[in-house]
Amino acid sequence: MAGKRKKNPAGSSNLLRGDVLRVLGVLKVATVDQIQRIALPHLTYRHTEKKTPSERKTARTASHLGALADLRKHGLAENGGRTKDGDVLRNLTAEGLEAASYELVRPVGEMGGTARGVGSSGASHPMAVNETVIAMLRPKPDLALLADEPADARAAAQAAVDAPDGIGTIASYATEVPLPTAGAWNTPGRGSAQADIVLTAPEAGVPLLFIEVDNCHETAQEIAAKIDKYMRFFQGKVKDTDGTERPICPTRWPASESRYGDVPHPPVLLVFNRVGARNPDNTVRQLAELTRRHWEGQPKRGDYHLYDRKIPIVVTELRMLREHGPAGPVFLRFGRDRMQPLLKAIGNRRKQEADVRTQEAEQARHEAYQAELKHLAEREASRPVCATCGAKFTGERWETTAAYPKPGPRWYPSLCGECEDRAIEAGRQAHQAEHARQEQEEVQAEIRPLQALGLSATAEAAYLALVAQGPQTLTELSDRPTLVGAPVEGLPYALTELSDIGLVSRTDDRLTAQPPRAVLEAVAERRARGARIAHDSAALLSRFWLDHTSGSSYVEVVDTSHNLDAMQRRVHDEAVAEVRALWIGPVGGGDREPEIDTDALKAMDRGIAYRVVYSADILQDPKALEVAHKCVDRGEQARVFPDLAMNLALCDNRFAVVAVTAPDRAGHHSIIVQPSGLLDALIGVFKSYWRMAVPLPPAGEAVEGGASPTSEARQLLIYLSAGLTDESIAREFGVSERTVARRIARLQEILGAKTRFQLGVQASRRDWL
Repeated sequence: MAGKRKKNPAGSSNLLRGDVLRVLGVLKVATVDQIQRIALPHLTYRHTEKKTPSERKTARTASHLGALADLRKHGLAENGGRTKDGDVLRNLTAEGLEAASYELVRPVGEMGGTARGVGSSGASHPMAVNETVIAMLRPKPDLALLADEPADARAAAQAAVDAPDGIGTIASYATEVPLPTAGAWNTPGRGSAQADIVLTAPEAGVPLLFIEVDNCHETAQEIAAKIDKYMRFFQGKVKDTDGTERPICPTRWPASESRYGDVPHPPVLLVFNRVGARNPDNTVRQLAELTRRHWEGQPKRGDYHLYDRKIPIVVTELRMLREHGPAGPVFLRFGRDRMQPLLKAIGNRRKQEADVRTQEAEQARHEAYQAELKHLAEREASRPVCATCGAKFTGERWETTAAYPKPGPRWYPSLCGECEDRAIEAGRQAHQAEHARQEQEEVQAEIRPLQALGLSATAEAAYLALVAQGPQTLTELSDRPTLVGAPVEGLPYALTELSDIGLVSRTDDRLTAQPPRAVLEAVAERRARGARIAHDSAALLSRFWLDHTSGSSYVEVVDTSHNLDAMQRRVHDEAVAEVRALWIGPVGGGDREPEIDTDALKAMDRGIAYRVVYSADILQDPKALEVAHKCVDRGEQARVFPDLAMNLALCDNRFAVVAVTAPDRAGHHSIIVQPSGLLDALIGVFKSYWRMAVPLPPAGEAVEGGASPTSEARQLLIYLSAGLTDESIAREFGVSERTVARRIARLQEILGAKTRFQLGVQASRRDWL
């Protein structure tokens, strides 16, 4: 009849027959109640109107009883005895196993054998295996099929639906699976194992799990012997089609690839059912020691273990598994001290986290490398080129011109090194030519000695005429060629100039020239005396000016011979944002012990930033170095430079203090520089030193030097310190410039230097130069 489900002789549907075939194909033997709980779990919550549990059980299993009758009529199923509780056992015939293989989409060779005769002893172990499968599956009822049931039945079904899920479907399981250590799958050799249950559910995070069920009858030694068989099975190999040997386990079940150094064997779960007299707690403790060689991992840095070629062994109790399911924390893995859900127990979470950290670190290094490549590409694109020849600047030339971009005498930041050398040489030659030209002009120029003393040209001409022609009258003198055309009143004034300094004498009407040496030396003495008087007057008036005017100089000199700390305290106390300093040590030397400046620490505590460049000599003074490190620990930024020129302290950009030795070498002075061009210059001096200095070595880092350099490395350092270019060094060594650059980069790597300047500093610290 159209629309009707096809019925079998005993009244069951083909779907119910398929349920029975699938369940018995996996479990081999089961009660009708177990078949129903797996295949149609919603029936467990029906027939609540029946008075007794036996009646309710009969009602809810009736459908599958009919399906079993159909299968038995067709020779596919049979009764297999009874359990200890009196329930009838059902199993498939050989034909039934073949039919079940189609339902499970599983090769007939993997279906195992029939379970005839298993009920002769009550089938306590098969029943425990079946209950373990049901506890792992946790079948969920279909609530839509319980809409007409009483509220308490629906609530119970809802609780089952809301409980954590199980793992896989009935097709994910197999029971009584042979594990040959020798022979074939269908004909395993002596010493082979047999798994109670094999679970394959990769979609649920369990690629392969072997389950052994014990009713607390076996000793720890007997279970350990099973684990030994598992290990032999996992280590067993068979020849592949190409003749090479490969593990036997992956020929039946797919194995996931693990990371290098960690290929564990599939996990084994031991489920203890408290039926026998043995205490599973004692059995587990003994078993852990007996099988330690099989499960114990290798500790690794990073707080995790590797389980290469090891068996993860996990234990639980059937009672706890029924109550909480595989998602509950009821599984204990050997080697761990706490219960975990199954997936965590069979996994290696700490290694996974370590792998994630490693991957993240690798990704970060890759991103940093890519960023560095991008930065280098962008930097290379912006590399300056020579304004003359168009060649790209070298890295060293680029750094130098960037630090000093302003052109100056013998400094051409827009040119490469070679073009700059040529420009400097051209400028030198032009200067020499100009100097020679001026000297020639001076030689060729007419000598005018008296005009240089401030006399007029007429007076000089008159004196020279009197020297050349002898004594003359005024009229005769005015007729001389050098004086013709001079103003009439100019000659008498000129003669007066000469008479006043004693170069001309008058006798009657005649004028006579006097010897010049004595006269001009007297003039020179008078003028020198006047210059000294002017110099002294300038100093006196300057002090008077400073004492009596409201204006003040931007430079102040203070005698701090007896109170240098007061001036330093002023810098720390008046700083608003930052203090910058150059420190070469106490002015004028002395044996004063290095000590922490408490005023500086107070300033740092209130948020003042400190940047200090120390003289490289500090590296050789353990006490001074200790003080510097303590300041760095409090927030100071510190660098070192070999040759500092002064002790300098900059209080923000408001004033600077330079410590110097007094002119008499007996005391100390402090020069205070207020905002001015000089203060800007001192700020620039600090910036230059800070840029060239290297960071202060961390506390504890050796500064005495490492292993001795090779003679070749020492010679290379000598050439670099002498200022030779890579091209010149390459000629000296007889190698290419690329080889020289590679050797220099290797030295920088060895000494931990990023620049060639730092290379020189580090080499000096290690006495390699």
